[in-house]
Amino acid sequence: MLQLMIIEDEMIERKALKFLINKYYKDKIQVCGEASNGNQAIEKALNLRPDIVMADIRIPGITGLEASHLIKTRLPNTEILILTAYDDFEYAKKAIHIGINDYLLKPVSDEEFCGAMDKIIEKVNVKKENVEKERSLRKQINQLMPLLEKEMILKLILGEDLSANQLEEYKNIFNVKSNHFICIIFRGSEEDEDYEEILKVIKNKLKFVSRETLGSLYLKNMVFLLFHNHLQELINNKNLIASIKEIRYQVEEKFQFQLYFGIGSSHEDTSKLYNSYREAKSTMEKQMEEVDHDKNELVDKDLLNIVYEKEMIIFEKLLNEDLIGAVNEFENILDYVTTNTTNNKNLSIEKYIQQFCLIINRNIIHFFGKALVSLEIQKMEREIQELKETTEIKEYIKNLLKEVVFAISQYKTDSNTRAIESVKKYVRENYMKDISLNDVADYIELSSYYLSRLFKKIEGENFKDYLIKTRMEKAKQLLREERKSIKETALEVGYEDPNYFSRAFKKYVGIPATEYAKL
Repeated sequence: MLQLMIIEDEMIERKALKFLINKYYKDKIQVCGEASNGNQAIEKALNLRPDIVMADIRIPGITGLEASHLIKTRLPNTEILILTAYDDFEYAKKAIHIGINDYLLKPVSDEEFCGAMDKIIEKVNVKKENVEKERSLRKQINQLMPLLEKEMILKLILGEDLSANQLEEYKNIFNVKSNHFICIIFRGSEEDEDYEEILKVIKNKLKFVSRETLGSLYLKNMVFLLFHNHLQELINNKNLIASIKEIRYQVEEKFQFQLYFGIGSSHEDTSKLYNSYREAKSTMEKQMEEVDHDKNELVDKDLLNIVYEKEMIIFEKLLNEDLIGAVNEFENILDYVTTNTTNNKNLSIEKYIQQFCLIINRNIIHFFGKALVSLEIQKMEREIQELKETTEIKEYIKNLLKEVVFAISQYKTDSNTRAIESVKKYVRENYMKDISLNDVADYIELSSYYLSRLFKKIEGENFKDYLIKTRMEKAKQLLREERKSIKETALEVGYEDPNYFSRAFKKYVGIPATEYAKL
């Protein structure tokens, strides 16, 4: 049933309208609220969110047209019908400009009333049907996505040729923008595991490497296609292999079984999809056949375990620009590794340092969405191998961490400035609406507490003062240059109550708005 609200100051008129609605639309419309003045109308409408509003023009306080304009701005899907005894062309023009559905002159015949209402009801119902269709379509698409993903992976596995057009269709469906791709396959050592669940876990982790990751289960193999425009760079810097090894370690720890993986070569040509799959499958099968796999993996697992437990502590200190804390933490870990090298000939300090550098670089990319520091991994590996003394290693990493802290500090400064510019732009575009610090914080995805402090730090004034300044500067323009009335000006700069606006204007400018308009 549609919800309708009546804005009319005369009680007898409200009763007459309710009588007509009950007479002709008893089974279609319910009167959800009534208001006798403009301010009350706005407050009730925003609270009740009716489908239809019937409004008289001449009501106490804000006029029916002004109230309708504000309601339509906040509730664009609400349809409004104006009923008035005043045959004024200017009113009619304003009503059309606001987006009023119909404009009827009192007294209104039952035929005219029903004709207008039928049109509005049909319009509202069409809107609701379209919204429901869109919701249903989105639900169906979400249900189909896993099947389409499985279909694409299956065609890859079976060696079916995918034309460039077919691949583009799939990419559009999954919102994949990148052109370069690579195939990755995982397989567990146990037969009775829930591999659908494991597939989801691995896929979610791979999305930290690239959000454009597709995957499906085929027999016991978990097959993934990873798209990334800088894929070759990830491979050359060994970031991809390091990420996959870490994913394997985390999955093995969680599910308590051994996980094998294979990686194909990267391509852009669609005809090479099957090649990448075959290469990944072959690599994984060779890995499974290696006799000394367990021994080799034990060393990798020890290294990863050390790094995985400590890396977030160091990275947190780097994010907080705590260079001394990060260096001290690294030296503690290095002392641990050095001690263990005396008891384990397979554990290499050089290998640990290389792994540490890879993880720092990867965490920077994951956290900030890009590499803030140009870490040439292969060059670093050569430099690390040339270091002979522990003191040299410590100095090398200290300089590296210093570079990282400087880059993070610079990025934060630039990022904070960009965030505040976005806030100011949002205010300039939305000052006429009822916006708050929380609304803006949600818009730029920061906490309101952090945004408040950041805004004050960069702009030298708090957010509320900036919003008031923006509104008042616009109000000065409307009053002086466009000769708008105080009521009109108040509404256009985001004040529902003209009296409250007048007090705020005088506090900001120093003189009443009425005097300022005459200057």
